[in-house]
Amino acid sequence: MELRQKGKQFSKRIIRQAVEAVESGLSRAEACQKYGMAYVTLCGWIKRYGSKDFVDNVRTKINSHQKRLVIKSIQEGRMTIAEANVAYNIKGGDTIRKWLRDSKKDSYVDIDSNESIMPTLNNSTQDLQLALRQANLKVLALETMIDVAEEELRIKIRKKSGAKQ
Repeated sequence: MELRQKGKQFSKRIIRQAVEAVESGLSRAEACQKYGMAYVTLCGWIKRYGSKDFVDNVRTKINSHQKRLVIKSIQEGRMTIAEANVAYNIKGGDTIRKWLRDSKKDSYVDIDSNESIMPTLNNSTQDLQLALRQANLKVLALETMIDVAEEELRIKIRKKSGAKQ
């Protein structure tokens, strides 16, 4: 086992060997130990030099809109967690369970269910209900635009919680 050295240069042969070892089943941590490299370095090599099939199948990327669809489908009983894992190619049994726990903490407004919550009252209240529905639609549209922009431009628009401002 080699010791890691900052700025160490690796030959193309070593790079290919490391990537092929990971693709053939060796864990990334073991490959890092075996070849004496940083985990981030190996991940970069896999992205750059790995076979297209391996790189595409390593992790499925799911945007926040798809997460909300999965959560809503499970909560409404249209899909089980196991079916969602298969349908969306999610590897990891607890991923969807974590999304469900997190969704209970978040306060996303669901426009469809909002209609059943509000009773029909007099005209002034109906005007307020209409204004609320329109505001909810606007919020949903803006959140969707932010999600699409973050995904396509690969930048974080929303602030992280607890970040210094």
